[in-house]
Amino acid sequence: MSNSYVSKSALNRPVEVLSSQTNAPISSIGCPAGARTEFIMDVLVGPVTGTPSLKLQQTLGRNLWDDVKTQALTASINLSVSSVSMTTGELTTAIAHGLSAGTPVVINGPETPGGLLPGVIYYAVPVSPTVTRLAPTSDLASPITSLSTDGTAPLILTQVRAVTIKVSAEADATLVPLKPHLRVTATTGAGEYVQVVGLQFGVPY
Repeated sequence: MSNSYVSKSALNRPVEVLSSQTNAPISSIGCPAGARTEFIMDVLVGPVTGTPSLKLQQTLGRNLWDDVKTQALTASINLSVSSVSMTTGELTTAIAHGLSAGTPVVINGPETPGGLLPGVIYYAVPVSPTVTRLAPTSDLASPITSLSTDGTAPLILTQVRAVTIKVSAEADATLVPLKPHLRVTATTGAGEYVQVVGLQFGVPY
């Protein structure tokens, strides 16, 4: 988020939007008075298949919604985890992971390794070009060094991306002021998928 904005989280858990859903709800947001003419939202996404889209919508009342902004997504690059060390917490990827220290990632699979939750943001602590540990916080103070199980294949590691939606009085005169209640939705086509793992919105201070 821009340092000229006060931001807060508006999503407490990962949300998966499966194939062929239209305006699948991600989160509802109360729009403070200060946000009605200036608004920044970062939608954090994990795995993406195909080219689904995200929408910021405002209420028209009686469960009617109007599109404010639409943002198209591109498919993610997912890393296959070839092995998991329960004794060190290290994840080995089938190819070079390319992750730098502190890169936010999510892990998903039929059953994730014991101690790691699917769709929850962790931060990479690289050990080698194909091996990384994960830390639960961005300061990397306490990387996970042991796991209770090694999970069930296929396990996929995905770098988290921030998709920014911005509304401003200068650029979007026809859209503002925004209504008091907003929501974020996702639309997927056949065979498409998106996992939303975080949502932050900000208003000017």
